[in-house]
Amino acid sequence: MGGGDLGLARRAGEDEIVAIDDGGATDDGDGRRVAGAGVDLAPEHGDGGLAAVGGVGVVDRADHHHVGRHQATAREGRSRRDRDVEEHDPAVVDGKVLFDWAESAGAIAYRVEASSSPMFDVLAWTARVGQSAWAPIARVDSSLYWRVVALGPSDATIATSNVRFLEIPDTTPPTVTAPSRGFVPGTGISSGRIAVRLPWSGSDAGSGIARYELAQQTDGGAWTTVATSLTSPTAARNLLTQHSYRFRVRAVDHAGNTSPWASGPTFRVSRYSENNSRISYSGTWTTTKSSVYWGGAARKSTRAGSKASITFSGRSIAWVARTGPDRGRAEVYVNGKKVKTVDLYSTAYGAQRVVWVGTWSSTASRKVTIRVLGTAGRPRVDLDAFVTTN
Repeated sequence: MGGGDLGLARRAGEDEIVAIDDGGATDDGDGRRVAGAGVDLAPEHGDGGLAAVGGVGVVDRADHHHVGRHQATAREGRSRRDRDVEEHDPAVVDGKVLFDWAESAGAIAYRVEASSSPMFDVLAWTARVGQSAWAPIARVDSSLYWRVVALGPSDATIATSNVRFLEIPDTTPPTVTAPSRGFVPGTGISSGRIAVRLPWSGSDAGSGIARYELAQQTDGGAWTTVATSLTSPTAARNLLTQHSYRFRVRAVDHAGNTSPWASGPTFRVSRYSENNSRISYSGTWTTTKSSVYWGGAARKSTRAGSKASITFSGRSIAWVARTGPDRGRAEVYVNGKKVKTVDLYSTAYGAQRVVWVGTWSSTASRKVTIRVLGTAGRPRVDLDAFVTTN
C-alpha cells in the first residue's frame, strides 16, 4: 500500500469492505485494484456501485464482518434522484463503520446524525460530508440510531432519510471495584454472627451489567462462592467474630462479557464483650446476667454522665445493646467529638441489637465513648459488646 492514511471501500457491486490507501490505488485482496480516496465516489462499470471512501482509520481486512441484520445491500443506480434520501445498511469492520446512502437530487452535502434515541432529541454526534458515504475515524463501540439529512445551498434541508438502528456487538467487559465493608445498624446478632454490608460499584458502557458474582475467603482458606446472580452492587453477610475475611466480586454484562475479579483487603471481625479489659468505665455501671445477652452478660447504667470507652485501630465499629420500652438515650463520641445521640427505646424488647455503627474510609486509632444521658422515666443504657473491623 501507499504511504497515505488507510480508509474503507466497498468492492463495486459487492458487499465486502476492504482497506484502501489515501494516497492511491490498492490491492483488494483478489488481485484487483481499488481507487484511492483522492477521487469522488462514482459508479463503476456503469452499475452505480460505490467505488471508494477515504479519510478513515486503519481497518483489518482479514477480520471483516457484518453485524446482525446490518449487512450491506446491493447498490442501486444513482439515476434515482426523484426520491428522498435513501440510506443503506451500514457495514462494520472491526469497530469501523461505513455509512452510505443514495444521492439525493439537488443535494450539495449531507449531514450524518447519530443518537441513542430514535427521537433524536439528543445527538451523540453529527458529521457534514460532501459525498454519499462516510466512515468515522473513531471506533463505534455502542449501538445507535442514525439518519442522513440532504443539504442544499446554505445548508438548507432538502430531505431526510428514514431512521435506522445500527447494532454493535458488545465485546468489552464491564468494570467493577473491590467490595468495601461496614456493619449494618438496626440488625441483630444471629447465632453469634453479625451482619456486614459489602458495597461495590460496577459499570458497563455497552449492553449493561446483568449480574454480579461474589466469593468469600475465610482465615486465608480457599475461595468459596457466595452468589452468582446478584443484580445490585451490594450484599450482606452474617459473619462470626474472631475470624478474618476477604471478599471479591466480578461483573457479567448482558452480552456475556465478564470482568476480572476485584478483591478487597483482608479484614478481621473482633468482638469485645462487656468485661473485656479494652473497655474502660467511669461513673456507675453494674453487671447484669441473662441469656438474652450476647455471651450471657452485659453492663448497665442509669446514672447520667456515666461513660464506657474503647480504643481500637480499624475502619468500623458497632455498639451492641438491648433495646426496650424502659431503655434510654446516650451520646456517642469519637476522639472526643460528639457524633450521635442514640435512643435505645423500642415498644418491644430487642436483644443483641446493633444500635450504632461508625464507619471510616481508612484504618486509624480511634477512641469511642458512650455517655449515658439519664433519660427521664427510662434512664437505663446497656452495653452488651463492641465489634470492630480492622
